[in-house]
Amino acid sequence: MTFLQFLYLLRARLRAIGIAAAVGAVLAVGWILISARTFDATAQLLVNVRAPETVGSQSFADQLAPDYVSTQVDIIRSRAVAMQVVKALALDKDPAQQAAFRESGSASFQNYLVNKIRDGLSVAPVSTSRVISLTYSAPDAQFAASAANAFARAYQDVNLRLQTDPARQSVASYEAQARAVQDQINQAQLALSDKERKLAVTSDDDHNDAEVNRLNSLSTQLATSQVEAAQLGARASNGALPDAIASPVTQGIQTELAKLEAQRAQLASYAGPNNMDLIQINQQISALKQQLAQQHALVAKGASAAAAQSNMSMGRLASEIGTQRNRAIEARVNRDSVTLLKDQVANLKQTYEQIAARRAQLNILSEGSQANVSILSPAIAPAKPAWPRPFIMLAMGLVVGAFLGMAYAVISEMADQRLRKVEDIEAWLGVRSLGAIRGSKADARGGLLTSRIGRLLPRPQGSY
Repeated sequence: MTFLQFLYLLRARLRAIGIAAAVGAVLAVGWILISARTFDATAQLLVNVRAPETVGSQSFADQLAPDYVSTQVDIIRSRAVAMQVVKALALDKDPAQQAAFRESGSASFQNYLVNKIRDGLSVAPVSTSRVISLTYSAPDAQFAASAANAFARAYQDVNLRLQTDPARQSVASYEAQARAVQDQINQAQLALSDKERKLAVTSDDDHNDAEVNRLNSLSTQLATSQVEAAQLGARASNGALPDAIASPVTQGIQTELAKLEAQRAQLASYAGPNNMDLIQINQQISALKQQLAQQHALVAKGASAAAAQSNMSMGRLASEIGTQRNRAIEARVNRDSVTLLKDQVANLKQTYEQIAARRAQLNILSEGSQANVSILSPAIAPAKPAWPRPFIMLAMGLVVGAFLGMAYAVISEMADQRLRKVEDIEAWLGVRSLGAIRGSKADARGGLLTSRIGRLLPRPQGSY
């Protein structure tokens, strides 16, 4: 069924739909008349944050979580709060309640009153805030307001007891813990003093740092000595040739030797081997070469001696480093043992301070008379009943009646499927319509289709 077909169906069954809507409105009016009047009185409570009940650092965000507010809602609905409300309203002394209890056949009068007083209670947190809305429904407006305020005050009292009772029970426990921690502090302080006296060090002494600095200095000297020894060893193994070449004495001898060799070459060009000058020059050259060899030997000997001295210094530094390393390790062990005892004393003192602070806080809480719950707005007697709601109930009756009328129209149409327009003919017969014959308006239901078919057909010449 298309939407247009549905509209035609509603038009055809409009009278039945109207009758159904009218019947629904009449039933709604009857519902309004026979419904009992109920008044809702609402009180709002503000749940503040209070200090944690345990020692140590805790976040107040735990008390702002949704489960914390939900717990407070459950406390309001609890039996303890309801029992206090029953006593506050004197329901246990009301003859009417006693008569109702006897007629109910319940086993316990208190259970009967608790269940009855909680039937009209509705508690819900307001959005995501710490405000809790407490609503009580009753046939009497004044009783609804009194019951809502009684629940609010009873919740304050129960919440205060939940705060002070554990505090009273915890004070003695914290007293014992404080004495035990104080004894541990005294023992740890004595052990620290004895350790410092035996080792002749304190946790604030910089002796360990000095030993470490000396070890680092010796390690640096050893590294430098190793580099120098390697360089001297390399020079000594090569005959200290670079040192010999760089020596001023060697350079002077080589200069003189070069001059004499130049003179000898010039003289040999025109004199024979027996020339006295040539013989003298050769003797001088031989003497200079012997001096040069002696100088090379002296330089090589000096390099070897320097390499040996460097090796000895390196060995001495390595021995000193080993000794200094043992001293630094011993100093660190001594200082760590003293520091460990000092940290133990500091931790015990911190624990004692926390216990002492919490003990003082619990003393205040155990003697406190102010809960962390405040009545933000007390309940007042409502002027109008919360139920019934005439306009809403009448609108519901009209809407439900109209829907039932439309359902009846659809079911009736499915049982009696008439052709109401040209598209219905084409859907049933499977052929395309060529035209329609205009009908009279006498038959409103049967002539609707023929009138539309008539509009599709061309009019004869001269007809109006």
